[in-house]
Amino acid sequence: MDVDNNIPLIVPHQLYQRLLDMDPGGAYGISYDIYTRKTEDDLPMGWNAPRAATYLELARILGESGFRRLQYSEWVSDNSDATDTYWTMLNLLRLRPVGKLESTLKGLKAHHIPTWELDITEEVRLGGVYSPNLRGPTPVNLVPQNMPVAIPDNMRIPDFTRLSPSTLDLESWRVSL
Repeated sequence: MDVDNNIPLIVPHQLYQRLLDMDPGGAYGISYDIYTRKTEDDLPMGWNAPRAATYLELARILGESGFRRLQYSEWVSDNSDATDTYWTMLNLLRLRPVGKLESTLKGLKAHHIPTWELDITEEVRLGGVYSPNLRGPTPVNLVPQNMPVAIPDNMRIPDFTRLSPSTLDLESWRVSL
């Protein structure tokens, strides 16, 4: 692989053998973490760039490599192997501008996912087995339409919610009946 037409990437023999010895296939995930300050701070401390541009570039590269987003910076391919996943991770060095990924990278990891047995998203999501009702005031557009709710008569603004005209409008909230 040639990232920018002048940097050949060579996998050390021991690492290549380790990749071949790993599980031959199935679902693999890639997760990354990028330093926000090193991305957004002005020079010379950072790239003075919006972090959204970095994440869009990473999404483009991972999507082109057959991975789909699970959440934020977690991506998965249901039909991959350790070697292809490793090459996909190295492929992230194509991030523009050249040198940005390696100078802002906090972490880059691959994960083999043998089964999806513990995906309890639907059970925990609002309306699921573990969250059949609202547990407190909830923004109106986040409440499933089939859930029995009411507009609160009065309420305390939930912790960590910024004040705004919408926050103070009781019509913006729902509570359980």
